[in-house]
Amino acid sequence: LRAMKWDKSEKDFLKALDLGADPGKIYIHLSRVKFFNEDFFGLKEIYLKMLDLAKKQGNKKAVKVLEKNIHGAERLQRWKNEEEKLRQEEEKLHLPRVQIQTNKGNLEILLFQREAPNTVAHFLDLVSKKFYDGTRFHFGVLNFLIQGGDPYTKDQIPYNDGKGHCGFAIPKELGPPFRRNFRGTIGMVPWKKYGGSCQFYLNYVPNFQLDGKYIVFGRITKGFEVLKKLRKGDIIQTIVTLHQGGKDTAEKENPHKKTKIKRIPIS
Repeated sequence: LRAMKWDKSEKDFLKALDLGADPGKIYIHLSRVKFFNEDFFGLKEIYLKMLDLAKKQGNKKAVKVLEKNIHGAERLQRWKNEEEKLRQEEEKLHLPRVQIQTNKGNLEILLFQREAPNTVAHFLDLVSKKFYDGTRFHFGVLNFLIQGGDPYTKDQIPYNDGKGHCGFAIPKELGPPFRRNFRGTIGMVPWKKYGGSCQFYLNYVPNFQLDGKYIVFGRITKGFEVLKKLRKGDIIQTIVTLHQGGKDTAEKENPHKKTKIKRIPIS
């Protein structure tokens, strides 16, 4: 059991359960698998089993925590339902798409032009200028996220990695509405008090603790297997625009927002 990683297949843990492993420990690992796969209904079912076990053991502290976790899983499922509805709507729209080409493979990204039109326009402008070509992912934590887009990673000086910018910062676009940090979403790394400059992150797993703090401006539609392989030091060979998006998409969906890029010079 100790040799298993928490993103292993659910079947691995069920097999361990059949072999007589401690149900309490197995349920903890299964809850992580359910969360990783965004199966929040299944997560609630696991918590219910853990709650039943805690009641039988007379563990009042665990009972209190698990009852709270069950309500949390229900909230996560509501968020997922909202996200799925948005994704269905997006399939009918001509939203921008880019392909991030790395040494590990390619990621196709759909950009949230409706919710973050300024951020998307800024990102696409950097892509058109080949700004990201040859940069590296300079920060990565498994079961959290990986970060890239810093021009300083092109040199051979590691101590300045993560400190670079593009000469401009952009305002925060945190809604409402805003998109949540589901697995495979891409977000803008803030620059000081601003919404960001050029660095971005990709979520290995759901990171809802970042919601409302960082601008989520897209999601992976192809290449999840590549995301799992990406590590610190991997190279962004180039980013290409697959579809520019309808010029009036953002205005039609959010008339109060404009696609003209708003930027703040960084001295």
